[in-house]
Amino acid sequence: MAGSNVLKGGRQSQVQALLARGAMFLAKGKPANALRALDDAVALDPANAEAFCRRGNALAGLGQLAAAIASYDHALALDPRCAEAHDRRGAALAASGAFEPALESIARALLIAPDNLDALQNRAGLLRQLGRFGEALEAFDDVIARLPNLAAAHDLRARTLAALGRHREALRGFERALAIEPRNIEMLCNRGTALSLLDRQEEAIEAFEQGLAIDPGQVELLTNLGASLFRLERFDEAERCFGRALQREPDRVATLQRYATLLTQQRRFDEAGRCYQRILTIELDNVAALRGLARALEELGQHQSALICYDHLLSVDPGNAAAHQQRGFLLVGRAEHAEALRAFDRAKALDPRMEQSAVRLHAAMHLSQWEDFEGQLAAVRRAAAVGSQGALSFPVLALADDPELQLQCSRILANSHPRVPAVPLAGRYPRHERIRLGYFSADFHHHATMQLFMETLEAHDRDRFELTAFWFGDGRGDSWRARVEKGFDAFVDVRLKEDAAVAQVAREREIDIAIDLKGYTQNCRFGIFAERAAPVQAGYLGYPGTSGAPSIDYLIAD
Repeated sequence: MAGSNVLKGGRQSQVQALLARGAMFLAKGKPANALRALDDAVALDPANAEAFCRRGNALAGLGQLAAAIASYDHALALDPRCAEAHDRRGAALAASGAFEPALESIARALLIAPDNLDALQNRAGLLRQLGRFGEALEAFDDVIARLPNLAAAHDLRARTLAALGRHREALRGFERALAIEPRNIEMLCNRGTALSLLDRQEEAIEAFEQGLAIDPGQVELLTNLGASLFRLERFDEAERCFGRALQREPDRVATLQRYATLLTQQRRFDEAGRCYQRILTIELDNVAALRGLARALEELGQHQSALICYDHLLSVDPGNAAAHQQRGFLLVGRAEHAEALRAFDRAKALDPRMEQSAVRLHAAMHLSQWEDFEGQLAAVRRAAAVGSQGALSFPVLALADDPELQLQCSRILANSHPRVPAVPLAGRYPRHERIRLGYFSADFHHHATMQLFMETLEAHDRDRFELTAFWFGDGRGDSWRARVEKGFDAFVDVRLKEDAAVAQVAREREIDIAIDLKGYTQNCRFGIFAERAAPVQAGYLGYPGTSGAPSIDYLIAD
């Protein structure tokens, strides 16, 4: 018996030594080494709950969550009151996405050890992940009351406030966390994000740059810095940030999404489309990327491909009212009016704010569906009265001989553009030897507008007028295009420039009179005129109605 007792005591010493060795490797972040020691410990003492618990910690550190949970379960079978095993089991369940069972496991840990700080922190974090933000805030307050200098608790509490949209309070929380750990990159990034959400972009940029001074290649910082620069319209700097981030992580979807948005804003639709396609090779069903790609394809005139994109999007997200509506617009452009009506009706059923009363009635007229015409027209009038985008002005021209209604509808579109203060350009320009006329259109090719305008263009007195075309259409080249180009002194391709940039090009060319040949018709760019491209601006020919816009000084009509 004595020999047996000596052997038992020696084995116990070995087990304790192996447990200590496992704990040391876990503390050093070497879970594989820890696991070898802890496997030896449980082999020597298969009834040791502590050994199985720590073995679970090592397995969790290696990402082997199912095996870790099994090891915790074994520990709890041996000792149901092992609070650490309940807590760590909860953390492993949470990491595997089983949040509710995780919360139950951590609750058991706190019943056994109410002051277990690890369990209190894990419970707070889990409540946040479950979207139970009010309870999470109370739980973080409890942790912070016990450990006021725990930066991570301040940070997670602030993230909870941010999820509730309480960004000013969140900012104060991030700043408390940074007062404790001023060089914590993740917290610097969180502070910058809070500032950005409060539209304090310059301060956000400073916060992101502080983080980048510590780690110049940190991808999330680069992405968020690019986003803030983008919001300030510092597009070149933003693009460089996204480029640096994508050099580090070429497949990071969040960065690709931001970059694609920038390209879209700059009307670089071909590049934007490729960027969205790259996202979709990573996440086939990414709804935002499908919507962005569809928009790019529309702008590039590839309407059939855009429809395929919307069909895919709606197979993934059938309740997306905006996608149903935009699909309806595309179908109208293809004269597929019956299918367009179904798309508009589906959009309205999903979201009544998506009602497109004017364009829907116009599509119905193409199908000779006269049922309740007056009732539907009354809906258009109601939409116009409240300034709804559903009262599109172009279809109203064909629906009602009512100048006041047409003016109301046009004003809705005019007011959708930023109200740029009139730029006092005339005083800046020297008197030109020839009056400089700028004609703006997407349709400088074989098109109804050119059929009506070509001889007028060629009849201009070139001794008195200098003519510049500003073109933002598709790449269609034909015999009419060649003839149009001969009719102008300059033919400027502005397809890839945003509206403000096009207006700036016109001002740099000192255009005296800017003439809009599009109005509110397909592929129009009315924002150019809202930005004031010239001292005098006029509408002509393309749109047979009022613009309703203070930026259009004259309408040339007969």
